[in-house]
Amino acid sequence: MTGLRAYERDLELASRLSDTGLSPPTSESILEWIEEHLSARAEPVARSARLEYARWKPFNSITTSWSVAFDDGASEIVTCKQYALGKAENIASVFHVRRRKTGAGTRLAPFAHVRDAGAVLWCFPADRILQGLERIVDKRRIARMVHASGSVGSWRVRRRKSNVRLLRYKPERRAVFELDLGLRRGEAKSQFTLAARVLPAYEALHVAGRRRMYARVGDVAGPTLVHHDPESGVLLETWLAGEPLAPDDFSSAERAGATLAAWHRPCPGSRSRSIEPLRSARELLELEPELAAGIESIGPRIVVAPTVWIHGDFHPDQLVEGPGRELGVLDLDAVRPGEPEEDLASWMADELMLRSARSGPVQTRVDALEACRALIDGYRGAGGSVREARLLEWTAVELARRAAGALRRLERDGLEKARLGVELATAAARAGGVSC
Repeated sequence: MTGLRAYERDLELASRLSDTGLSPPTSESILEWIEEHLSARAEPVARSARLEYARWKPFNSITTSWSVAFDDGASEIVTCKQYALGKAENIASVFHVRRRKTGAGTRLAPFAHVRDAGAVLWCFPADRILQGLERIVDKRRIARMVHASGSVGSWRVRRRKSNVRLLRYKPERRAVFELDLGLRRGEAKSQFTLAARVLPAYEALHVAGRRRMYARVGDVAGPTLVHHDPESGVLLETWLAGEPLAPDDFSSAERAGATLAAWHRPCPGSRSRSIEPLRSARELLELEPELAAGIESIGPRIVVAPTVWIHGDFHPDQLVEGPGRELGVLDLDAVRPGEPEEDLASWMADELMLRSARSGPVQTRVDALEACRALIDGYRGAGGSVREARLLEWTAVELARRAAGALRRLERDGLEKARLGVELATAAARAGGVSC
């Protein structure tokens, strides 16, 4: 229902890694809390809850999102965020302030405070951070926004013939929608599709600015930003038709490399900067001494010298194949100046994790590069330049991030995946000549 990749979860993982103050609810607990705190009326009854999203921030919070089915066949998205140190009381007060503005339009109340559990519940489209969600589901507001964007010219949006479909939702982080718009101009009628992205308002402001700067450099091989509502954090963009690649489909690696080379455009004048690429990953990996020791070979900081505009989150499922087998690039929220090896490393880390999980770790420099040779050759064949030592350095960073991500998502085999990711990261760092 949330459009996210499915994972099997281990709800006890946080407590096993010493964060005993946070333990996410079971599906039975969520149903009980919904009945006690969110249900606006006796019927219909919530019958089942399926966990679709989990995000753990050690010693701070655990967020889980559930697809809740009712006995009349309807469903809702309910999010639960549990806090350590009594923070739920403060967060609940923020929801109370916004209550009059939150027209969830569901059979459930927009939010509730579960005091005994130190938790806050909310029902989509209510969201403390993503305030634009309530605008997206309101067809009147959407029509005004589309007209303001100028993307439909003199056509008028027919609200009753328009549909809003949720494609992806990460609570408090982002949501993506398909807007299937019915249009009218005089007696003529038509259909038009846009994509809408909802981000935290402050983040959307920066994303919109970076996307406009990139668009001035050249044609974008992906969706074009057509409107930004700074108050709500809503971004409207052109719809990129085609079939997205599967997240574990690396068969198009050579074409992906060529697409990325065409997408990377120079960004002269960008200044070098020193960053801590594993700052958030260390928070998780350092809970397990074996993992903490493994990432020490990567080093705490990297000096980045940006040369091109990068995608910033390059994976197979960020590519869509058009009717002529051409590849387009989706999800431009992380567009920024950077080094080309950052994007290549993102793909490589995914591919190495998948290959290693199936057939054993890739241990040497030659093996790691040869495993992803199609991607590198495709990039170089399209005119891109790759520094292999730098690529391995960034691949080590991305592998460590994958290791931390398995823990952050509370995956059932999270510790095993984290160990594999750190082992691969250590090998890549060593092969690339990285030292502390």
